[in-house]
Amino acid sequence: TNNPETSSASPLTGWVPADSYGVTSVTGLGSSSVTLSTLQASRDRIVLTGTLTANINVIVPAWRKSWTVVNNCTGPFSVTFKTASGTGVVIPASSQASIVGDGANIVTGSLLAANNLSDLTDRNAAIANLGFGQS
Repeated sequence: TNNPETSSASPLTGWVPADSYGVTSVTGLGSSSVTLSTLQASRDRIVLTGTLTANINVIVPAWRKSWTVVNNCTGPFSVTFKTASGTGVVIPASSQASIVGDGANIVTGSLLAANNLSDLTDRNAAIANLGFGQS
């Protein structure tokens, strides 16, 4: 009975998209957090614009899904992509990141160059995954 293409701010429609195309543009960001609608969050690429005057959150549904986020915002602040009750990933202004929803939290899908490898959560696992010996 829930419309999966609702444009309301509520991400809890009971639907998880199997496939969606296009780009979600979120414009006019400043100092207020934003909750993406199910339709907005269903797209694989999310582009943010605005002049940030505070750190803000972009809330997405607690799905198992990946996104590419392009943060074209200006200002000395950042955007955290997170679920309503989970943890998230900080995406600095003027950067791009691959993020993944694990059904509860948002985690990085790749390393951000701006973080200078500080987003490695397990150094030994990273070394092993690259095929290098311990250093």
